[in-house]
Amino acid sequence: YAFDSKDIIIKFFNGVYDSITNNGMPFFYCGVVVMIMFLGFFFVKSIKLQKKVLLIAITAFFICSFSLTFLNYAWHVFQKPNWFPFRFGFLLFFVIIYAAAIAFDRIKEIPWHFFVAAIALFAMISMIASNVSNPAISKDDIQLTLALFTICALVMLLMNYKKTALVYIVCFATICTASVYDISRH
Repeated sequence: YAFDSKDIIIKFFNGVYDSITNNGMPFFYCGVVVMIMFLGFFFVKSIKLQKKVLLIAITAFFICSFSLTFLNYAWHVFQKPNWFPFRFGFLLFFVIIYAAAIAFDRIKEIPWHFFVAAIALFAMISMIASNVSNPAISKDDIQLTLALFTICALVMLLMNYKKTALVYIVCFATICTASVYDISRH
């Protein structure tokens, strides 16, 4: 294996950086809205089961490509990569963003309990990530990503029920809070 599977969890959080050399791991964070909607893709009723299975297969193939040294080398024409060992990672992001865009376009079809379950799932993942000892991530990064994930899931839930005024209030409060938080960190 190219890296420890426990360490891969932290790469789904904001602000994580380890290295672009051969010691580094692939980056998986592409935004909380995208992560929520990628999962939401599987709950959209109008999307055929075949497309959902195909998306799972493609995602699994990429994860195997990141995890298994042989497949990683195959992506690099069977040569050890010079720096940035997972440079094909953008293809996975393209697939994830594409699926998320389709789900976002059909957000009204996603049941409300999905958003609640997504928050609970990401909270559990955050607890696991906070127990991973890795200098590439801090507790603040985990808490910030969890907070943003929760807020975005709630905003999308409110969008489903046409609570436009609440969406604007939550978005404004989030922007103000994030700005103050970011300014105070630096």
